[in-house]
Amino acid sequence: MTGLEIRNQADYEVAIECLLKRGARAVLLKGGHARGRQVIDRLHDGKTRSDFIHPRRAIAGHGTGCTLASAIAARLAQGFTLKNAVRDATDFVARGIASAYRPGKGKISVLGHALAAPRAISTGR
Repeated sequence: MTGLEIRNQADYEVAIECLLKRGARAVLLKGGHARGRQVIDRLHDGKTRSDFIHPRRAIAGHGTGCTLASAIAARLAQGFTLKNAVRDATDFVARGIASAYRPGKGKISVLGHALAAPRAISTGR
């Protein structure tokens, strides 16, 4: 959306600022394609920045972005704040990746949604 290549933390900040200047009220940059031992998803709501950090898993996964967007939307519909919705959603995706499996003989793993479901619903609305 920005045309920028994001290679490091400084590039994240430039991309976020660019999107905010273009009128976005909030920006969530996923860190799954970055390098490092951790995945850092970065949320900026125009005022504050929040980082959501999870361990990187060595899998060829599929469906993380769709799952993340759906989980955020579900939490927002339940009345959670944006920050808490993103926190819960990134945790859900991280658990899904940790319990991912490869159906059939393919090389792509799919998220273990059933195993990733939270045991108890957070009250951090």
